[in-house]
Amino acid sequence: MSETSTARRVRKTPEERRAELAAAAREIALEEGLDAVTLRAVARRVGVAPGLVAHYTDGMETLVADAFGALVSAELAELTALIAAVDDPAARIGVLLETLLDGSRTDITLVWVQAWGLGAHAETLAARAERDG
Repeated sequence: MSETSTARRVRKTPEERRAELAAAAREIALEEGLDAVTLRAVARRVGVAPGLVAHYTDGMETLVADAFGALVSAELAELTALIAAVDDPAARIGVLLETLLDGSRTDITLVWVQAWGLGAHAETLAARAERDG
């Protein structure tokens, strides 16, 4: 016997749905890498059908490139603020190197590396990596 859900589903606006899908793509990229950002993975993360992901995005290549762009922009802003808090130029370099090499950024490092590699076959991602990276 099949069960029907009594939970009322709330229809999201296109902007809310796109934001939700983009957030899911970013989460997957950080947790598993850019190559794990697939139509099915994003759909599963959000709890919708893959067709809904396809409907609300401009294609997976764009969704992956946008996830990369958002993630690296946030990282660059964080690093910029971190080194701006230090007056001495040599100390700034030391803070930057220490932060980049302390092992806490392996998730975003994988995103950067995969963007360069995947960009060989994905023009949109390559353009974004060249522009943002």
